[in-house]
Amino acid sequence: MKGFFLFLFLFRKTAAVLGVAGLLLALLVRFFLPEITASVIGLLGLSLLLFLTAIIGARSEIRPFIRGKRFRYGLNTLVMIALFVLILILANYLGILKHQRYDLTAAGRFTLAPQTVKVIKGLREPVKALGFFPDDIQYEGPKKIARDLLEEYKFFNKSFSFRFIDPESQPALAHQYKVRQYGTIVFISGTKQKAVLTPSEQNFTGALLEVSGAQAKKIYFLTGNEERDISNNDPNGYSAARMGLIRDLYQVQTLNLTLKNEIPPDCAVLIMAGTKKVPPPEVLKTLKTFLEKNGKLLMLIDPDPPQEVKEILSAWGLKVNEGRVMDPGAYVAPDMAVPAVFRNQYPPLVITSGLDTTYFPDAVSFDLTNELGRILETMIKEGGAQAGWPLKPVQYQSLAVLPLILTTPESWLEKEGMKSSDPEKTRSLQALGAMIIAGRPVGAEVPPGQPEKREKLTRLIVIGDSDFSSNAHFKNGGNGDLFLNSVNWLAEEEHLISIRPKPYTFRKLLVNNNQLRFIRYSSVGLLPLLTLLLGGIIWWRKR
Repeated sequence: MKGFFLFLFLFRKTAAVLGVAGLLLALLVRFFLPEITASVIGLLGLSLLLFLTAIIGARSEIRPFIRGKRFRYGLNTLVMIALFVLILILANYLGILKHQRYDLTAAGRFTLAPQTVKVIKGLREPVKALGFFPDDIQYEGPKKIARDLLEEYKFFNKSFSFRFIDPESQPALAHQYKVRQYGTIVFISGTKQKAVLTPSEQNFTGALLEVSGAQAKKIYFLTGNEERDISNNDPNGYSAARMGLIRDLYQVQTLNLTLKNEIPPDCAVLIMAGTKKVPPPEVLKTLKTFLEKNGKLLMLIDPDPPQEVKEILSAWGLKVNEGRVMDPGAYVAPDMAVPAVFRNQYPPLVITSGLDTTYFPDAVSFDLTNELGRILETMIKEGGAQAGWPLKPVQYQSLAVLPLILTTPESWLEKEGMKSSDPEKTRSLQALGAMIIAGRPVGAEVPPGQPEKREKLTRLIVIGDSDFSSNAHFKNGGNGDLFLNSVNWLAEEEHLISIRPKPYTFRKLLVNNNQLRFIRYSSVGLLPLLTLLLGGIIWWRKR
């Protein structure tokens, strides 16, 4: 027996070296000759036997080492490393089970719009996307953009899948899906398919809507009376607003009632953006009937609108004040005629929740009509209502008027010919916008014997400026979000109201007069003063 252990003692180093060699050889066979798995298992078994032989042969050297401090310290270090690796494995495993991503870019570049997420989560049938990109370096950029975006879609619905195909190596498949151009992405669901040439969220979501059979709501812009032009790319045009609505998955069209005096039944929201000319009587009648039949209307009114436009609004309890709003308390410097509304000025409404600063060049304000005012005064005296407009909403029967945008209490209405010392310059809160929900116009009676229907109500939003959502201002601050959120609320798509990712564009800093003064003086004098102060402290301590 002693001779056997002596042999093991003499063979211990050779056994250890052969064990390491056998382990390396097993790894090489596993990677380069995976088909001979039995040989790998045999080599691993032989290596284990050689390591065991080396350990038994070196037992007289290992025993004192195990009892020493170095072994205990080394074992402690090994256990800590093992625990650290175990924690990393568990953290990654939990990350796979509860996957969460955060977009830290200022513009929300990697965040899908809530409308897109709704479409993806609402898919009832499996949808797959096939990207036909050749194995060519010039297509790597578009391919990566498409892959990253499709991964975002797949994250929200596992029934959505995608893969990329080289049309040069699989021409039959490209011919099957009628692919005529490299870089085409084909969306397929059942028998329906839609080809997309440019990888973008708007194109991908539109293709999903088409192949899934979902219908996008239609938004109509009124034309024919010098309204804003949604095809105009100039600063005064509304092409940015049109693109914003398209990105929100609406179909956008124009409607000229002077040519065809009929509002289509599929009109989800009608928009009157800065009407300057007097609409013909038949057009006015159609608009009034549209509202009375629970229509949804967004009115953007500029100073001195036609009287007939005012009458459309007055039927629902609001009148347009004379004069332009001046607000020294919050404005885009240096012009007080461009009132600004900061985050803490918005009433607590779903449209303005989380909204950034908005501003309104050359704005008008709104007040309750005399008729509605008299009704409310009577109700207040009888204890049936509370005063407080425009700070608080008002309600009368089936009509509710809610303030949407408010100036500061320092604002006033600047009328033509008014001087700064005129007593008419009364400072007070001004309502630059309002929301109206109603079952019928003010003063309209319910036909006898017919119960008042409350399932569908008229929705109306009025804002005292159409410049704020023009191309020159749409992407600044929260102007675009205010416009789009208003349309979403009118279209009864409240769940889509959000603060959207901002595109890459020039971002204007909006500050009031006090903030502008601080920036000016601090940038000129603050740094030199700090330098002098620090220099004085150092000089005094050395002295």
